[in-house]
Amino acid sequence: MIQYILVATLLIFLVACDGGNEHVEETPFETKFETAENIFDSIPLKILIHSAKYTDYGIENSNSELFSESCMLNLEGQISKECEDRFGFPIEFFSIKRAGQIERNDYRLFFESGEIADLIFPTKINPSFDHQFFWMDEFVDNGYYKDLTPYLSTYCPDVYLNMQRYDYIREMITRDDKIYALYAGVPDISSMVLQVKNELLTASNMQYIHNFDELFAFMEAMNQEEEPDENNRILVSYHYLLEYAFIKAGYYPLAYNNTIIGNDIVFKVDDPECKPYFIEDTNILDVFFEEFLPFFKKSYFLYHGKTVGDLVMDHKLNYLSTYIDANIRLTDNFFSNTYFNILYDGNVGHAMNDYSMFLFDAESIIVDSINSILLIPVPKTSTQPEKALSVVNWLFTDEKMADYLSFGTDQGNVPNYQFNDDGNPVYNQAGCPVYMFHNLIANFSDKLMPFQNKAFDRTDEYKRLAEKALHPPLYQDMESKHTFDRYFSYFSILKENKLFEERYKYIMSVMAELFTDPQSNITVDEIKEELRYITDEEQIVTFIEERLQYIIE
Repeated sequence: MIQYILVATLLIFLVACDGGNEHVEETPFETKFETAENIFDSIPLKILIHSAKYTDYGIENSNSELFSESCMLNLEGQISKECEDRFGFPIEFFSIKRAGQIERNDYRLFFESGEIADLIFPTKINPSFDHQFFWMDEFVDNGYYKDLTPYLSTYCPDVYLNMQRYDYIREMITRDDKIYALYAGVPDISSMVLQVKNELLTASNMQYIHNFDELFAFMEAMNQEEEPDENNRILVSYHYLLEYAFIKAGYYPLAYNNTIIGNDIVFKVDDPECKPYFIEDTNILDVFFEEFLPFFKKSYFLYHGKTVGDLVMDHKLNYLSTYIDANIRLTDNFFSNTYFNILYDGNVGHAMNDYSMFLFDAESIIVDSINSILLIPVPKTSTQPEKALSVVNWLFTDEKMADYLSFGTDQGNVPNYQFNDDGNPVYNQAGCPVYMFHNLIANFSDKLMPFQNKAFDRTDEYKRLAEKALHPPLYQDMESKHTFDRYFSYFSILKENKLFEERYKYIMSVMAELFTDPQSNITVDEIKEELRYITDEEQIVTFIEERLQYIIE
């Protein structure tokens, strides 16, 4: 068995060397393989995970209320068994934090403990606390993370290729030409998601809808000269439309991920100095009206008229718990859209059987979050990084692991789904892991979509869009180095609601008018003029720039 492994590994090595990647520092053959008998021994591979057992590797709503710890432990156990079948060793997932250490950073505690681990699977950070910060200069500077450069092309070639598709990832993980982490996920991006009832597509003779021009043509074909049916209007939140206009105009909002307060202050996507602009001083509102006024004039959009708190909650639930029956729905996150369809659809199959889903393409797409890039470091205590990198590459490429990471497992004591008499997977509502890992490991499957509705699998499209997405300078500065001062300064801006309150109320009133009154004559110039009138521009700009100096390098 050992001879077979040595031969196979040698072949991989020779192929990788032939590629001649300039970033890989080659190690002499005898050094790299002198302990080959230990590379695939039976000792468990130890992976450190955050002590918040529910973890958060993708969809932000996958929390302890929706995903039980027992389901996660069961899934981890099944992955460990598959690893043992494949490599001859199991995986041990463990956490370091103990009772009474709530205020301490998990990863710092691990480094101080002297414990051994081979990989770290970090969770999405909560920007308000440093408990989950994993990508800090001190961890690299103190030698807590291994230099992975000598191993990448040989033991982790597919993940290595994925990493090179993202310029900003290479910049984040590289210090002095040495690479200190893997990247096997996809970030959250700004591509909008359209979900449409199939019978409407058939009646309108439409096969796909990938942008707002095609969406308008669809609405026109469906309604022709008649008033739109109330049930066939487009359910959408106005701030999704505003974000689309921001990005199309070449800007991005101060408030990431569609936070309501503060999303009318923007930055240019190509400005590393992050000079703030008010939307009335840009062409954003012009783009907004040009793109969406035809929809407003035909009453094609459906307005919610909710409070800030309601809208934030609706964003978390992606409108699907309350509005699961909407015939046409626009949201801003492909993964959570599918997740909540499955979660709230139950055994009925209304959404998963009767709808199609489309990702909108656009010339400009951005990474629209400050916590969706999950790097995978190898701690200095790992004695067999070859084994660690091989496992990550397996998780990233293996077909069965794609099923596990996309849908969970039907095996074990607490399965994530079971098949009904019709052979259809029925998901455990307390343990639905669909697309829960996309920020960590972007290995996807379409095999277990309920009712085999593969129109809901847009993962290949999503990955292509993610590869061309820009990482805005402010968000990149936030995510490239986790520090409490940076995040505190950032959120101190967003928490100053009084500075933005009057602007927010006015923008809300304008949106309400546009959504509900097709005869509205309000103009872009009127909106800009009123915003300038009610805004103390100097006070707000000074306030923002003072706090940005702690973030921008």
